[in-house]
This record gives sequence, structure tokens and C-alpha cells, in this order.
Amino acid sequence: MLSKAEERLCTHSRKQARGGHSCTVTRSNTSHDISVCILKALAYLNMNEPHSPITLSIDKKAQPILHSAAYVAARAKFVSINLAALKKLAVDLRHHFGNSNGTSHWLESAPALVKDYFESLSLENRILYLTVFHSIGFCYWAEQKSKPWTIEIAEEVVSERKYLSTQVFLQTDLSENNGKCDSKYKSKYNGAMALLLSMATNADFLNLDYLARLNVEQFKVLLAGQASENFDSLALLKERHEFIVALAQKLSGENYLHALLPLLGTASARELVLKFAHELPGYLDTAQYDGQEILFLKRAQLLVSDLNQTLVSSGSAAIYKIEELTAFADYKLPQLLRHYQVLTYEAALAQRIDEQIELEAGSAEEVEIRAATIVAVELIKQELEKLGFASSAAAIDNQLWQLSQKLDKTKAKPYHRSKTVFY
Repeated sequence: MLSKAEERLCTHSRKQARGGHSCTVTRSNTSHDISVCILKALAYLNMNEPHSPITLSIDKKAQPILHSAAYVAARAKFVSINLAALKKLAVDLRHHFGNSNGTSHWLESAPALVKDYFESLSLENRILYLTVFHSIGFCYWAEQKSKPWTIEIAEEVVSERKYLSTQVFLQTDLSENNGKCDSKYKSKYNGAMALLLSMATNADFLNLDYLARLNVEQFKVLLAGQASENFDSLALLKERHEFIVALAQKLSGENYLHALLPLLGTASARELVLKFAHELPGYLDTAQYDGQEILFLKRAQLLVSDLNQTLVSSGSAAIYKIEELTAFADYKLPQLLRHYQVLTYEAALAQRIDEQIELEAGSAEEVEIRAATIVAVELIKQELEKLGFASSAAAIDNQLWQLSQKLDKTKAKPYHRSKTVFY
């Protein structure tokens, strides 16, 4: 089944690219095609400076997502990679990693309450928690002049009540004094951290029978919890509701997680990504570009990466060939890479992003931003290897994402905005 899916998903053109960019294919000594993609990146910040060639040798079967990204990057009209800035960032990252192995996982930056809750779960419930999270974890940004959805919470109070169901939780004040707490005990979270926190304070997110019967209004109550602010600014609630209900019905109806557990010890990362992309609602993250189907599969890849981290931290073996994962193309990594001048946008595109004008999901500009992000992280990995530091694209993504959360909002330019269920 997977080999047919791979054959359908991984068919890409081998024709010469337009505008002087090229992507040629040579035959390796194995049964796999090795695509040698010649990209062009800016050698300097000035758009008028000469370009420098970049060569990527890609195993098309083992790395279909990277192959897709390179296909786009070789033909890109709106987004360029600044090779000099990329090399500088790689050096800075090498110093940042220091003597560590650079494997700090993004979930380690979650609130202590979330980490404590997650560690209290059985392995199967940890897998369920992550699968539900990634099924509804996308598009956290708010419209202009609107504030994003946040959760303001008193951690030591909620930690005593984190296993409550929706019905009990909604009837419980967060603390004395009419639900208000001393400000020094409050923390405010938005984006993915708000969702993680919402799920960690309500056990109904792990109740598949309950989730399978949710209507939209019940889902809003479940997701918002007690301490939400600006919940109405969270986009695509209808889609999130559809995904969580469909997911719960599939997982419970097929005993999916029970069958998945042994696969995590035998299937490769690529096989698991393709499995999730085809079988879980909302995970088939693809686009069309220059007549070709382009694979991103961001949430399927991130789920596999997080499952791998969970297995390893539980003392189990890592998922086979986890290094096949690419960067997880979203909106925070491109913002960071642009901040460090690794990604350079065509002037009109840069202006649209800076003015927070939405890009249509699947547009050439949006596809190029995501593809360039994947290719840039792969090139950073190669530069780190030259500096004597072996890492994976997924591990580098984790580090870059955590750095993106620390950007000075007064200095960093905005991230691109696309209303999409894929990230």
C-alpha cells in the first residue's frame, strides 16, 4: 500500500527548469533515483549581485518531500536563499549548540503543567494526546487589529485540577476571589502553547467516545476552557471541529492506536508520514506548482517527529530512519530565516508580508516560502556537518522554532499569513 502511495505522490518532472535554473537526474548504483538539483541562491544581500550555485543530491524515493521542495526552489520567482547569510547562521547555530547534541525538543519549552501532565500519561495516551493535538494544531494567528487566542492561567491552581472533565472544569473557579489570582502566579500563553495547555487541563481531549459526538458549540467550550481570552480570533474552528470528530471516530472505530504501536517499531519515518497523510483527517498537505504536485506533509511529519521523541524518552528505540524527515514548513521558521537574512523575498511580496496582507494558501508565493524553508534547513544541516556537527533537519527545525519564539517583536518583521489547515 505504501509503495503505491509513494509512487503516486513522488512523481515529479525531470525536465530542465526555466530561467537558467536546472534540475537534472542521474542514475545511481542502487535502485533509487538520485536527483541532482542545481539551485541558485543569492551570494549577497543585494538582489543585483551574482548568484551562487547550490547542488543538492536527493534520493527521490527516500526524500520525496525534499525533492518536492528542491523542485520549487529551482524555479522560484519570489523567494531566494542567501547563501552567505545561511553559512553565517550555521556558524552561529554551531556555537549555540555548544557541546550538546542539539536535540532539545520543542515540547521541552511547553509550560511545566503540560510537561507534568504528559509524563503522567501512559504511552498509548501520550500518542493519543499528540495525534489529537496535531489534528487541530494549525493557523493560530489573528487578523490585523485582533489579539490572538491566549490562555492566562494560575499554574499551581490548575495543576491540582488538570484531570477534570469539561463538565467539572467549567463549574470550578480558578481560585478564590471570584476566579482571579494574584498576578505574580499568572502566565499567559498563545499559539501552540495555548492549545497544549487547554488539552492538559481537560481529560475529555483523550475521551474518544466524547470527542466523536461533539457538536460545534461543545467543541468551542472544550477548546476554550475556563481561562481563554480572545477565543473568537481563532480561525478555522469549523475545520478543527470536523477534524477532531472524524479523528475520534476513526481511532475508536478501528482501534487505530493499538494497531499503530507495533508499527512504530518497524516502519520507517517516511512510511509513517505517508500513512498518516493518507489515513488521518486533514493531514494530506500538498500543493500544485508549475504543473507538479508538491509535498509538504508538515503535520504528518511533525507528528512522526514528536512520536519519535516520546518513544525515545520512554526508553524505546527511535523510529527507523527518522533522519528522512525534513523541516516542518510553517510560518514561524520562514520568519526566523528572513530575520537572519537567509530568505530574501521579492520586493512586492516582502511589502505584502510586512503589511500583514494575507497570502492565498497554495499560491506560488506561499509555496515558494515553504519550499525555500525546507531547502534552507537542509543546507544548514550540510553546513553544520562541515563544521563537525552532525544533526538532522528535524532537530535543526526544533532549534530554529524555539529561537523563533524568542524573536524581539519590535525588531522582527511579520511572518507570512495564509489561512490554511496545514500549518
